[in-house]
Amino acid sequence: MRDGTTPRFSPKSTPPLKNNILSGITLLALVEVLYTRRVHIEWRKHWLRIAILLMLSAINSCISIVEQMLHGRAIARQQLNDRPLFILGHPRTGTTLLHTLLALDHEQFATCSTFCAGFPSGFLWLERFKGLFAGVVDSKRPMDNMELSFDTPQEDEIATNVLSAGRSPYMPLVFMTDEPSFRPFFSFRDACPEASSPLKRSSFPSATSTRKHARMDPCMQTRQHANTLKR
Repeated sequence: MRDGTTPRFSPKSTPPLKNNILSGITLLALVEVLYTRRVHIEWRKHWLRIAILLMLSAINSCISIVEQMLHGRAIARQQLNDRPLFILGHPRTGTTLLHTLLALDHEQFATCSTFCAGFPSGFLWLERFKGLFAGVVDSKRPMDNMELSFDTPQEDEIATNVLSAGRSPYMPLVFMTDEPSFRPFFSFRDACPEASSPLKRSSFPSATSTRKHARMDPCMQTRQHANTLKR
């Protein structure tokens, strides 16, 4: 209900997958998102986007199986860096600029690219074909006009969001009307109460694509360890 002070917004038509942070989600994870957030979805308005995401998620699931077959053993042997560097800051304070500058130092730092973060279940072998997905992202970020491509450094929280079926503070980008329910995921202090142990166990499903990237991503490893300590 409008109270007279809320500005009127006009919907803007955008391609269903353009800059969509769920483009790399797998089928089971997407079905879980659609079911748990069903009351916050405008089904009639966004049915085409949902249908396309469902088809793409099925493809992503197949891709994740192929990746496990090709690289599963190598991923299992991957050693985590025990000295990760975290960039902390409020939005619009220059964290992306600092991230981009640090990523230029290839001798000291390794960073996650936009493609790897967007398609975490199959980027190891799929990256060679990333040109086929060129239309998925804009050349500039819509909020600040910074350069954007599949090769630019990206926050691994995007991958965490996809692999955990939306248990991330980034999920309000998809469900803005339900933003308060995602606030506990900023710290995880209240995100997984003792009464919700099944939720904790399912935060990162036992799918191979999730387990392998949990080993590669210090951020995900830390969160899984934190959840274990809380049990």
